[in-house]
Amino acid sequence: MMTSPSSHAHSPPTTIEQIHDVTRILTLTGCVTSVHFQQDGLPSRHSHVTYNDSLPDLTAATVCFRVRLVQYRKVVPFLSYAVEGNGDELFIGYHALSHEVQVACCGGLVEVFTPTQDPQLHLGQWASLCVVLDLAGRQVVVYHAVNSSLQQSVMQEGVGEEAEVRGGGRLVVGQRQAVVDGGFSTAFSLRGQLADLRLFDTVLTQDEVLSFVTCQAAEGVAAAPLVSFAALQDAFRVGEAEVGSLQVQDACMDAAWQLVVISHPVTFHDAQSLCGLLGQPADRALVTPASMDEQDALLAGVAPYEDSCLSGNTSLGDLWVDGMALGTDSFHNFVEEVTMIDSSTCVSVSVWGDTRGLWHHTDCRDLKCAACRAPRPSVWWLRGHDTLLDHGFSLLTGNLSAMTGFFGSSLTLEEGGSAGLGQWRVASAAHPHVSAVLPRTSLTHYPFGVHEWRLRTATLATVNASLLLTRCGQDQLTCRDGRCIQRDYRCDLEVDCSDSSDEQDCGRVRKAAGYKREVSPPRAVGSGAQRVGVRADVLAVTKLDIAGFRVTVELRLELTWRDSRLTFLNLQQDTWKNKLSGGDLWRPAVEYLSSDGSASDLRHRGHNLYALHHQGAARDSFTDTLEDAIYQGNETKLKMVAQEEVTFSCPFDLFAFPFDEQQCDLIVALLELPRTDVTLTPQKVAVNFTGQRTMLHYYLDDEQADVVLLENRSAFRLRFRFINLSSYFIPSTYVPTFLLLVVGYLTFFFPLDDFSDRIMSTLTSLLVEAAFFTQVSASIPQTSYLKLVDMWFVFCIIFLFVVMLALVAVNSLQPEENTDTIVEDIRCEEPFYMRFNLKVNPEPLPKQQSHAREGGICCCAGKQKRIKKRTRAEVLNLTFRIVLPILLILFLILYFCSVMIFPAPMKEEVEVVEEVEGEEMEEEYGMEEEESGSGEHEGYEGSEDGEGGGGVLEEDGEGVVEEEEGGI
Repeated sequence: MMTSPSSHAHSPPTTIEQIHDVTRILTLTGCVTSVHFQQDGLPSRHSHVTYNDSLPDLTAATVCFRVRLVQYRKVVPFLSYAVEGNGDELFIGYHALSHEVQVACCGGLVEVFTPTQDPQLHLGQWASLCVVLDLAGRQVVVYHAVNSSLQQSVMQEGVGEEAEVRGGGRLVVGQRQAVVDGGFSTAFSLRGQLADLRLFDTVLTQDEVLSFVTCQAAEGVAAAPLVSFAALQDAFRVGEAEVGSLQVQDACMDAAWQLVVISHPVTFHDAQSLCGLLGQPADRALVTPASMDEQDALLAGVAPYEDSCLSGNTSLGDLWVDGMALGTDSFHNFVEEVTMIDSSTCVSVSVWGDTRGLWHHTDCRDLKCAACRAPRPSVWWLRGHDTLLDHGFSLLTGNLSAMTGFFGSSLTLEEGGSAGLGQWRVASAAHPHVSAVLPRTSLTHYPFGVHEWRLRTATLATVNASLLLTRCGQDQLTCRDGRCIQRDYRCDLEVDCSDSSDEQDCGRVRKAAGYKREVSPPRAVGSGAQRVGVRADVLAVTKLDIAGFRVTVELRLELTWRDSRLTFLNLQQDTWKNKLSGGDLWRPAVEYLSSDGSASDLRHRGHNLYALHHQGAARDSFTDTLEDAIYQGNETKLKMVAQEEVTFSCPFDLFAFPFDEQQCDLIVALLELPRTDVTLTPQKVAVNFTGQRTMLHYYLDDEQADVVLLENRSAFRLRFRFINLSSYFIPSTYVPTFLLLVVGYLTFFFPLDDFSDRIMSTLTSLLVEAAFFTQVSASIPQTSYLKLVDMWFVFCIIFLFVVMLALVAVNSLQPEENTDTIVEDIRCEEPFYMRFNLKVNPEPLPKQQSHAREGGICCCAGKQKRIKKRTRAEVLNLTFRIVLPILLILFLILYFCSVMIFPAPMKEEVEVVEEVEGEEMEEEYGMEEEESGSGEHEGYEGSEDGEGGGGVLEEDGEGVVEEEEGGI
């Protein structure tokens, strides 16, 4: 069986420009036969034409025709050929809802559907189609063109056996046969015109097919058709259908716009406004002829409305034209000399009488008819009902007071109404008891926009209903007065409609029946726990209290999840516009804990809930007049943003102070929600710091985030790593205290007999050192263990104390020494020796002494040399000079090596059993930078600062009040 539901083999599209360089201009002239089916608008099984003869067996065929649909049916049959046992031996039809041309043949062996999305087969527009069946080559090709837009669809599938169209059957146009020459149904019938039908028993070439669908030269098709509407009178039996003729250029060169007449007199500005509702800008909506031929065509189009247009018009001119669009060289036909056109003077043209075709300067407040330029196709939608009436309508004629429904309804202006001005009625030909009526309140009252209608339903009940009649497309929104604006303008917190209707009824969320905020969102079958994406933006570390073992941070916590019980409306790309008010929606409650499990202190800065925009919006159903964009809850993320100032405890390990590194953990845990129900999942960027990293004594070196399991609850852990700015303590503490050590050491270079100065200098250094110790100890936390800075001070104090003891020891040896100078004999080359004492006169030395001891003088060759012997005090003093620096250097090496080698403190986990992997949800909850990045955050309508208790973010029944007081 040959099928092509979705995957068709397409050949490269052929455009009109590729056929010939100059043959784009219509060259096919003359008339062709046309059949109008169901012209009265009533669905009928008897409206068809039947080919009198039978067809031969066919393995190749080409069917070409031109069609103009007036209304759709469930399936619109173009051609139906039936044989015994198969009603669809060859069937060509159109499915309006799916916009597909269906081709079926050969007892079900071949069935293909080709989309006609661009161009569509719109009501009221002519389209040319050709279907080429090459059954031997297993190929079906469908060509169709609307105006100059061409689509070529190729569908080719292999079949298990050779297919052919069996002969001897019955060919019917306008109905679908269930059996041979019967089984007709109104649901499968054609309402519209079908012209120039040709059925060939051969495969036409591509150029021949294109010459037909693109309305090229008649000689482009050389083959003679097997069946043709040219012989309709003789070869076909006509049922309830009207046979006529059609100018080919009318079918091939359908205008892109149509003339629509406002057949009741209105002012010029009302005419501009009404014409603007038809799809053209108001300043270009009125038809203004640019030549005499265009003027003649305009007057001919308006002529049928003489009675209604002349009523109430007493001034010259019968039809408004846009005088403001006239230039100095523009076409005109003024009776009088052309004068300047201003805002109070307009232009009209006479349509009837002796002045027909003449132009006049007219007061803009006069009442006249108008001709509007409406785009084709002119499709209108009736929203706000769920009855058997159509939702789609087309303006097929130039009469603004009559529209045709897509499947059988009609909208007309009829006589009646309470004010005698008539009333608008929507009625169904198939269901005459169902209708909608709108009384007319003035001659310029048209049903466009939102109005209160009297609706009669299938149960014969009459109710008042707000219905919206609009021509706005799927990407547009209708103002209450009927004008169209962009769909994104709906509820965007900016007024775009003149009546502000785009900012009315702007609720953002709808809750399903039975919704309870205490119940967490339902989980999809087999999906496990409800996943909540989590992210934290740390705005600042406002306080690092070393003495109190506490850290204060200001952060913005973001939680994202989906709730299939909710439906969201008109979401904007600017997230701050999608704020959801009220506390009646479920949201995850969290608490802030320290690493030891103790509760933190909270100060609430703000708390908001948003719905995030995405591209998966659907249009609201036709039962609603608001034209809301609908976002399903299972596809739309909710984002709760809480900005908090959190103060939590951190067990600082100060052993290496002031060269320490501290690690502090803040845990955000779900409150009373087990991990089996709700679990946290980190986003792609789980934590981001945006504040100043440098504090008074510390520097924030790193921040990390992960998800852990805490007492069977999912928790989000923020870990901060602080590095002490030791450069402050080095000049303020270490350098001065080291200099005091140097001062104490330098006393060993004072004179030995100057004990008072030596001991006072050392004692002063010791006292200053102790004062430093006391001052620094008061500014850092008191711990039960010694810190590195404590060890430094202890060493300094001990060092100076040892210096004092050394000075006392050296001084204690001073009185025991002999003050006499010891003189030694000194052997000289010349025999002259002398011994002397500092207290007596010198005496000659015995010649036998060969050396002079210290204190003596040796006179050799006119030179003298004195040698003095060291005392025990001097030796001890010299020993301290050498030993103490060595001890100081060794201590410094050991001290600063411990600073470099001593590792950062390791923190014990707070009852963390396991880490929860978040990679699985990174793609689902990982948000782009423009959505939740640090550079683009929503505005906060934060409450006044208030101290929170217990570190808990709850969502209880008083959530709204708590938010005003700083809580959530």
